[in-house]
Amino acid sequence: MMKKQDDRRWRVQAGAIRAAALALFLILGGMIYALGDLPLAHTETVELGGIENLSINYGHHTVILRESETADLVLKEYMNRDNPRYYARISRSGGTVQIQRGRRPLFFWNWKVKVEIYLPRSFQGNLRLSNSSGSLSADVDLLDYRSIDVNVNSGTVFLKNISGGSVSVHVASGEMDIGALGGNSFVSVSSGRLRIGSITGEENRVKVSSGRLRIGALEGHGILELSSGNMAIDRVRGRVEVDISSGGLELGDFSGKGAFNISSGNLTLDLRDLEGDLHFLLSSGRVDVTIPKAIPFNLDMVTRSGTVRVKEGLEEVLKISGNSTVLRPIGPSPERTIFARTTSGDLTINRR
Repeated sequence: MMKKQDDRRWRVQAGAIRAAALALFLILGGMIYALGDLPLAHTETVELGGIENLSINYGHHTVILRESETADLVLKEYMNRDNPRYYARISRSGGTVQIQRGRRPLFFWNWKVKVEIYLPRSFQGNLRLSNSSGSLSADVDLLDYRSIDVNVNSGTVFLKNISGGSVSVHVASGEMDIGALGGNSFVSVSSGRLRIGSITGEENRVKVSSGRLRIGALEGHGILELSSGNMAIDRVRGRVEVDISSGGLELGDFSGKGAFNISSGNLTLDLRDLEGDLHFLLSSGRVDVTIPKAIPFNLDMVTRSGTVRVKEGLEEVLKISGNSTVLRPIGPSPERTIFARTTSGDLTINRR
């Protein structure tokens, strides 16, 4: 009886040792491949003739978009553990091609995958890119598509220049960097961080529910919505409509006109030139406007509460608080008007 128990105990211990050795082998193998180049496991060519919609959703891994030398899409998958079950699933239905990640091994913590997708210049239909984790980057510009839709639920995305008839960028979490957006654009950030070099289009909508967004330059008509988080645009040219319910918005080097509705939160506006009227509806919060002293303007103001100030440097030349109505020129022969309606909150106009 004792001998059988000893044999059973030895087999259990031996099995545990083999399992531990296998786990160590897999971990070390994954580390080795993480430090070196992954071997090419799978290559597939996809004809895009007659295709109008292309969807790429290969999450959890490193995906790199490159330019194809032919009129076909080429997919290359590099893996440290090769198995046809792990290859991408490519489906074609009518005018749509979808590329999705294949199956994963049972123990995938050390499974390393890199994917290269070569896109032909000749394809100019509707392109949809999704990343649920991992990283997505492009070595080439994605230009002249009918539409482009980029969705990030997690992970990181680095893209160069994007243009299309319509461009949509959504960040639910994670980080995204884009060189430039061309075309009518819709940008939304629910959480995470998004940086865009420039947005140029006739109609552009930018929405931040939370997180951080920074745009180098915005040109055209911009509709900016901020319910929480922070948004900053370094250079603005055109007409803007701003709705802030919370959070902070900074608009620098501003030339144009606009309407600003602030329920709460903070707005900082640095004017270079006033090309039309400005309208401020302030329920609460704080607004700071800087305008060159050489630009005259009419001040049309109605306050129910809060404070409105006009300053020249450190000198306060006008202060209005409480229930007041004011209509007066600031500077000689003004052609533009700054309208302000305040229920509460503070508005400061600083002439520099």
